[in-house]
Amino acid sequence: AVQPLQRMILTVDQIMENPLKPLKMVRSASTGAGGKKGRRTSTHESSQVEQALYKFASLLQVGYGEAGAKIINHHMKNGCLDACLPGRITHAIFGFCDIRDFTPVTEVLQGDVVQLVNSVAKHVHQAVVDNYGAPNKNIGDAFLLVWKPKGDMLLSEVADAALRSTIRITQELGDSQALQRMTQLEEVQLRLPGYAVKLGFGLHYGWAIEGAIGSTHKIDASYLSPHVNIASRLESSTKHFGVSILVSHDFYALLSELVQGSMRVVDKVTLKGSAKPMCLYTYDVPSR
Repeated sequence: AVQPLQRMILTVDQIMENPLKPLKMVRSASTGAGGKKGRRTSTHESSQVEQALYKFASLLQVGYGEAGAKIINHHMKNGCLDACLPGRITHAIFGFCDIRDFTPVTEVLQGDVVQLVNSVAKHVHQAVVDNYGAPNKNIGDAFLLVWKPKGDMLLSEVADAALRSTIRITQELGDSQALQRMTQLEEVQLRLPGYAVKLGFGLHYGWAIEGAIGSTHKIDASYLSPHVNIASRLESSTKHFGVSILVSHDFYALLSELVQGSMRVVDKVTLKGSAKPMCLYTYDVPSR
């Protein structure tokens, strides 16, 4: 049972140093051959504890995400939960997206709407992670997404990647057979003729306070800032302007010249939470 214990200690050390590092699942010890019965039982029990630790750590990573890495690191090193830790200022691209017509769809699908939301989340999360971002919050029918430079990445590369995420999500949702099967149900089409899953996206760049929000009863690792709210208001405004993607000038200014050339000016407005008028831009996603 020494080896499983050593691996468990190593796993805890790895989580402490890098809470987001992928963990390797360990198979249960075989009880079929060799050794004494007592030793086999001991090894098997140690492996069960090891696998439980792996599952717990994996849930911790999924639950806290990228924003919670430093929170996990601090609490594991200090051995106690401190919900009053000060946050830290960070600059990032914030994306907010929302499933259109979610309320009537929920009324029709009832409990099955969870399958629809999770199917959408799978596409949203994977596209964001593949493009150097991180899902931060799942808020019912909405998602808060964050992109920050990693390593030697330029801000223009991160901005291009964030926009690329929204384009990919839009196209993948349109191609998803699983979503089509749910939305083409007779009861859905009777309530919302022609309905298909569509999302609205808002993208903005600015500062935010990253930290643990909550109490010892429940903590979320997230961001507090008027800039996060602006991303949400941009998404809400997509309905008014009849577009699926709406980005602020602060985000637009980060894009590479090549990508800027593919954007279209929508309007110049003063959003709630913003002190001055800003130009809004969109990207017209081609249908496939």
